Amino acid sequence: MRRGATLKPGRFLCDTVAAGSAQYIWLQADLRPVDRRRCIWVTQHWHMFNRATDVDVPYTDPSASPTDPDRMTYDKSADYLMRDLKPLYERGGVNGVSFGHSHVYERYRINGVNYIEAASIGNTYRGAKDPPCSTNLDVCPVADETRFRSFLTVLVDPGRGISGEATQSSFESDQVGFLGRVFDRF
Repeated sequence: MRRGATLKPGRFLCDTVAAGSAQYIWLQADLRPVDRRRCIWVTQHWHMFNRATDVDVPYTDPSASPTDPDRMTYDKSADYLMRDLKPLYERGGVNGVSFGHSHVYERYRINGVNYIEAASIGNTYRGAKDPPCSTNLDVCPVADETRFRSFLTVLVDPGRGISGEATQSSFESDQVGFLGRVFDRF
């Protein structure tokens, strides 16, 4: 069966990003020659940190459940993003990693890297029982806004570095804030 095909009852990733994979080697080589005085920004789809409980799925290949052959498990310790890419970003001098799977705004600052989920174009809902911190590394966001839609503007200035602003772009039913309000700066 070809890689990326769906196998019942689990799914395999289309292209692995595990250390040693073609994707990983490409990214490692792409980061290596970058002038560290410049700002380095990486974009990916799946989030590395998120405080919602319904999206805490490790980015890894499934394994057959030892107790139920019709069920697959996803080993959190084998999460390619946390185990392989996060250390690569930190060693590679990455300033920011943006992602957007869950349609919320959350920014985490870990070991000098800003990890930002800034995709609140669609829903901006948060579950009442969601924890205050991400279940990955039990780290809390330095900025978290899910009551309204927003957008992120990033400015890269070779002389001053990187800066960003998250701006409110809609009202929600509780009429929180105002259009154009900047609610996060970094």
